[in-house]
Amino acid sequence: MQYFAFVASEGKEMEYRLLKIANILANAPEAAKFSFSFEPDVGALTASIQELGLINPPLVKKTEHKYEIICGFNRVQACFRLGIPEIPVKVADPVGLSDEKCLWLSLVDSEWSRRLSPVEQAIALQKFAAVGYSIERLFAEIAPHLQLPQSRRHLENHLRLTTLEPPMLQAIHREQLRVEQAFLLLDVEPPARLALFDLLQACKANLNETRELIPTILDVAKMKNLEPAQYIRQLEASAVSGTFRHKLQVLRDSLVKSRYPALSAAQSQFDNLAGALTAGHNCKIEAPRYLEGDEISISIRAKSPEQLEDVLRKLSRPESSDKIRSLFSILGGHT
Repeated sequence: MQYFAFVASEGKEMEYRLLKIANILANAPEAAKFSFSFEPDVGALTASIQELGLINPPLVKKTEHKYEIICGFNRVQACFRLGIPEIPVKVADPVGLSDEKCLWLSLVDSEWSRRLSPVEQAIALQKFAAVGYSIERLFAEIAPHLQLPQSRRHLENHLRLTTLEPPMLQAIHREQLRVEQAFLLLDVEPPARLALFDLLQACKANLNETRELIPTILDVAKMKNLEPAQYIRQLEASAVSGTFRHKLQVLRDSLVKSRYPALSAAQSQFDNLAGALTAGHNCKIEAPRYLEGDEISISIRAKSPEQLEDVLRKLSRPESSDKIRSLFSILGGHT
């Protein structure tokens, strides 16, 4: 395997042996020194080891008191859970085996076993940075192994992911928040950032909606002379009921009303006039978003030719024509 070749290239060999699991440093904070795991779920791994045994022995090295895990941290945790007293391991010669080389062994082992989540990729970047890797080296040497986009800006943002609060990291790891959405939250101050995250999650905002909402919310909070977190909590309370799409629409309406009062008033005027025009007519009249443009959409529901003719006839009445002209005049004042 590749990590064996890495050690062998240094003129060293690995020894295979049975090792008492109590002699492995597995539960202390430094036990995961070379692991990139975030919220490891060892349940499936435990079941596999229980059924098939430990097929791929962990790689460890001898320290002053115990053996330190280089690769296979989750495998050792699963064996602890099963109460296995002894496990097969590969023991690497610690002479000349630096932390950097151990991280490389762990990285290659991860490539063989599973794809790291974005949070785990960020942990890997941080650990290589901690042993002296510059942005240039991370970009040239580590990013390709992590299958990251060939973008230095993306790498720099990815490196900062671990600065996010635990709920956000959990959401990224569980694929409930896209990495690109997390990048948009990085430059927001922590109290507002967590509040924004909660709001975006409640509304199930997608990436484009996140791009739209974050700067708008922060701008309106500044305009209202409110702390962003305070204003976001107000918005969250106003969008508490309904479906995710409904919550998002309520949120947008609230932002438009706060940021563009004249536009909000014109939209209300349009909606009231359109409602009066279509009352009882089985049709709906909609303005373009933010009243931008010069086209009005009319949708009609009819179950028969007679129903359709009735709606069209009512919309053609002189009093209806006046209202329709008024709708277009509202658009004309905002184009």
